[in-house]
Amino acid sequence: MTAFGLRIKAARQWWGLRGLRNIHFNISTQMAWLLAIACAALLVGLITYWLMLATRTALLSKDLELLEAKNKQLIEQINHKWTDIGTASTQDSMEQRARTAGYHPADRVEYLVTETTRDKLKDER
Repeated sequence: MTAFGLRIKAARQWWGLRGLRNIHFNISTQMAWLLAIACAALLVGLITYWLMLATRTALLSKDLELLEAKNKQLIEQINHKWTDIGTASTQDSMEQRARTAGYHPADRVEYLVTETTRDKLKDER
């Protein structure tokens, strides 16, 4: 017996596998067909489940890409609106709109003093 054979024999003895060569499976032909059909059904079920998951993942990926494109478009629109707001609220454009609406700079400025402003003025002194 070779050294490799001795190692296998020692491993079988260690794991209690001495009698594996002498095991005989006595099953009928009907039982064998039943097991084969059950294994085939299990295999078909697993393949179907895998295909379902792959399809669902692909659909979700497509939906995610569409949402990302829509998000990018909305961000561009928001940035454009902020640019419009910034352009419309510059001092030059606001002054021009006020003049076209009939407003002009004040000749004389008057202040209205109320109780709360008088109290604040006293506190500041």
